[in-house]
Amino acid sequence: MHGSQLIAALVLAMPAPAWALDTNDETPSAPSFGYDRGFFIQTADRAFGLKINLWGDVRFTFSSEESADGSRDNGYAFSVPSARLFMGGPVFGQALRYKLHVGFGGGVPKLLDWYVEWRGAPNVAHLSVGQFKRPWSREHIARPTRTPFVQWARTGKAFYAGRDMGVMLHNGYTASPEFEYALGLFNGTSVSPRLVGVNIAVEPGADDALPIVSADGGKFVNTPDSFKPAVFLRVGYNHKKIKGYQLSDLDKGPFRWALAFGAMMMMNTQDQAESLLAAQSDLLLKFRGLAISAAGYVSSHQVGRTLGDRDWERAGFHVNAGYLIGPSSWPIRPEVVARYTQIAERGGVDLKEGAAGINLFFERYGLRWSSDAVWTFFFPRLDAGGPDTVDYHIRTQLTLML
Repeated sequence: MHGSQLIAALVLAMPAPAWALDTNDETPSAPSFGYDRGFFIQTADRAFGLKINLWGDVRFTFSSEESADGSRDNGYAFSVPSARLFMGGPVFGQALRYKLHVGFGGGVPKLLDWYVEWRGAPNVAHLSVGQFKRPWSREHIARPTRTPFVQWARTGKAFYAGRDMGVMLHNGYTASPEFEYALGLFNGTSVSPRLVGVNIAVEPGADDALPIVSADGGKFVNTPDSFKPAVFLRVGYNHKKIKGYQLSDLDKGPFRWALAFGAMMMMNTQDQAESLLAAQSDLLLKFRGLAISAAGYVSSHQVGRTLGDRDWERAGFHVNAGYLIGPSSWPIRPEVVARYTQIAERGGVDLKEGAAGINLFFERYGLRWSSDAVWTFFFPRLDAGGPDTVDYHIRTQLTLML
């Protein structure tokens, strides 16, 4: 047997490698890659994978803000408020997954999400550990690209929506199963980086001297300096497979609705006289292009030595309404939107805000142009002092998501 014939015989006798294409199995036996609402690559057995999404905004804003003396500060600016990178997928099998979410808005890199999720019982019991959104109100759980306005309602910051570090048990609630739940324990502090290790001193006896700032050893960290455990609970019901975290009705389907309730308790391990309690409820209705979402909030803080010694802190609500014009065959699908927000704060400034706008969807949420006008009225309470003021903002924004 010639040498070439011997080599050919050995090659034919060898078993096929694991990545060889198996036409008798629906599962691909070779690594695959492509685009499916994001760029992806995965191993043949789908035990390891990586999906990449990009999302960015370009915005122009006109703002006119009134000061206490009645003068106005007007501003015009282009900005890139969001430029984000998402990476995630399975690892060591479909039951274990990861996600990395980094933001570059404003030119400053910032870690938004990093967590590992174990799906012990798919769609029944998932355990997420790391940094991610608190399971609080619907509008602030949804991606900003899937909310009706250029920016979230002001109720988010006022009532503790945001990201935190911790652990959460849930059933994949953001996919809108019929019954959803999420229970999380968090640090109770912001994940925004802060500067530590900076010393500020003033020369003794020199009242008019400038402070001396020493930044030797200074650094940015997002680890809390004290543990303020915060427990968040969210439970809800989703009717007729509604997409509960997309607040526009791009599908123009039949009547469907979603209702959820949330509760939050935040303590301070170093001060037993400090605690916060809050509750919220949110509703979403969709019907043939019409989408209405609303949420109400109330919070209280501790005023004595015991947990029961409390006083209300603030209360508020917001209502969004939008209607998608035209059939899905239109290359550009316009949506008209309106919103009203009101927040009352004990001993502070009451707020009333109206907004109206239009969204143009070119590729569903993949390419969108949004414009809105916002009027914000501030009413200081008697014990807070100061005159009533009003601010105006007009914004137009182009969003691209891959």
